[in-house]
Amino acid sequence: MRTQYSELILTAPHILVKGFLLGFIQGSGKDIPFFFHKKFDIKRETIGEMVREILDLDCHTHVCIPSEFVSGIQTALEKTESLATVKIESNRVIKHAEFTFSFHLYNESQSQLCKQLFENLPEGLKLSDFHPVESKNDVALGVKEYAPLHPYIYHGDGLASGPFNSIMTFYVDVKKSKISEFIHCSKIKLNF
Repeated sequence: MRTQYSELILTAPHILVKGFLLGFIQGSGKDIPFFFHKKFDIKRETIGEMVREILDLDCHTHVCIPSEFVSGIQTALEKTESLATVKIESNRVIKHAEFTFSFHLYNESQSQLCKQLFENLPEGLKLSDFHPVESKNDVALGVKEYAPLHPYIYHGDGLASGPFNSIMTFYVDVKKSKISEFIHCSKIKLNF
């Protein structure tokens, strides 16, 4: 069963929200995954959010969390309102998410890691417009001019889309892989 996620916008600095969530998770005794927009490169939606991000105004915190815990967080915030003035400004259920990617590899062993990464996709994740190209050029082995040709190239690009938890699993797998420096990922776009 897929976990439904919600995006919460909380009116508080990041450090306060992080401390609150860690306390909430510890108190619940459950392992609750959460994703801050800043840390996981999730795209902001409105002009106001982008301006706050550009000016580094830390007055709102965006976090994605399983929807089943939102009411518990709301209750906990109401109980601690006199101690911490954290409020939920927005609560939107995430229908799905997506990001674009591209890669260029010039080493066959690295390309095998890339192929494995893109073959073992999380449940529900789809790759669109993904047609990787692999080419070998034996002539390039002897050419040593100003712009040498690579004897091996593996490149591709596309769009990864699907449920939020599948997108985040894949995004984290890409970023933690040994070839992460060769794979460029755009910001994650949430669809509500």
